[in-house]
This record gives sequence, C-alpha cells and structure tokens, in this order.
Amino acid sequence: EAYETDLPWIRYGQRVEFITQAVPGKSFQGIVSFINPFLDASTRTAKVRVNVENNEALLKPGMFVTAYVKSALNSKGEPISPDYTGKLLCPMHPEIVSNSPGNCPICEMTLVRPDSLPFIQASTTKDTLPPLLIPATAPLITGDRALVFVKDPGTTTFTLRRLRLGPRAESSYVVLEGLSEGEIVVTNGSFKIDADLQIRGRASMINSDPAQNKALHRH
Repeated sequence: EAYETDLPWIRYGQRVEFITQAVPGKSFQGIVSFINPFLDASTRTAKVRVNVENNEALLKPGMFVTAYVKSALNSKGEPISPDYTGKLLCPMHPEIVSNSPGNCPICEMTLVRPDSLPFIQASTTKDTLPPLLIPATAPLITGDRALVFVKDPGTTTFTLRRLRLGPRAESSYVVLEGLSEGEIVVTNGSFKIDADLQIRGRASMINSDPAQNKALHRH
C-alpha cells in the first residue's frame, strides 16, 4: 500500500526494491503492474501491485514489506512516465513490451495498447531534461524560504540567494528557480557563514535585504 503523498511519484512499469523483516539481509526487485485508482478512506492509502520473481518461495502472501521506488524527474521536478508510444503491453506483466501484436510469453494474454489500460498514467509533459540538483546540506531552509551562498564569478566572495526548491531526491534537492548549471554554492558550513554575517550585521538568513546582498563572505 502507498500513502496518498507517495502516489504522484509512482508509475506503472517502475522498478521497485523492497525488503521484509521475514527475510533479513535480502532485498527483492519487482515492477509496478497496477495502481489502484481509489484510496482507502480510513488509511489514506492505495494498493499497488508489484510483480516479483519468487523462485525460492521466500515471499508469502500477507507479508509486510518496505518498498523503495526511484522516480525519474524532469527539469521541473515532475515524475516522468515511461513512453509507451506505439507499444503494446501485457495487462498483467509490465515488463513485457512489444512493437508488434501478439501474446504475453508469461501469461499468454493478448498484448494491448497502453491507452486501453486505465491505470497507466500518460506523461503530461514533453520535458525530459534532467533536473538541476544541489546537495541537501547546501540550502538554509526556514519556513517557506530556501537560501544558498553562491560564489561570485572571478572573486572569493559569496552572495546569499533565494531559491525555489522542488522535491528532495535522496541526498539532494531539485532546484526549480534561482540557480543555473555551473554556478558554485557552499555545500557545508552555511550556518557558520550565516552566523558570522549576522554578527557583522550583513545580509543573512534573518536579514536577507537585497540592498545588502553584496560581498557576503570572503576567504
């Protein structure tokens, strides 16, 4: 089951890795084959079916597992759905994708067009560029603000700049606005720099007046 906050990041055909306390020290891999379009009103979750090989019969019906799904994101931090244009799929086995009509070699079901499967979410954007990422240790986050120290080109000074961040991706944040590829940011020690600036009465996380936002820190 997936919480409603997780559902926007889950797509049909995604690879899933999961573990269970019943089989310690071993991880399993599978593929999302169905996402229930309805939420359970009491748990605020939706059932997600994952196809997984169980040749060793280690997995049993009803086991509790913890699953991890890695979602591909575009430059806006939006999940990218697999592109099934012109493809035929097996309704039960998402790993079976074909360019020509036929039957699934696993279950022998007839391969169908993706638009005939209501649980496949078509991509709503043509943006497939990778996102701009910064380490999660870089931004100073307070309330609805995210600030970073950006190196001024050709100098040893750093300027405090406000960013608009997207979702967190493991140890990084997606940057939606405020930073360009190739710019250098402080990744560790930002709080120490900020504390020094506050003592000196310069632009800081507390006082980020753009008028003072010059030559913030020198090494």
